[in-house]
Amino acid sequence: MILVHFDWFGPIAELKELDEKIKKKCDETEGLDFKGRYSPHNKKYHWTSIFKAKDYTIWNNTAVDDYVRDYNVHTHQEQEIYEGPV
Repeated sequence: MILVHFDWFGPIAELKELDEKIKKKCDETEGLDFKGRYSPHNKKYHWTSIFKAKDYTIWNNTAVDDYVRDYNVHTHQEQEIYEGPV
């Protein structure tokens, strides 16, 4: 499981568009599943996107083709990577 915590200061419509692009890319990528975007109650970030990946290499090598990060809108993020269940 991969959790991506991030802040977003742009329009919610743009964030929803990005969610759709991410979902489409994951649907096209074997071994990678987008579980959705959630609002964390115990993290300092606005949002957390959750992914299930067969292995980290798949996640690391997958990118949304036309996404160019605007650092004024998507200021920073943190990733947590979990292995298991054990």
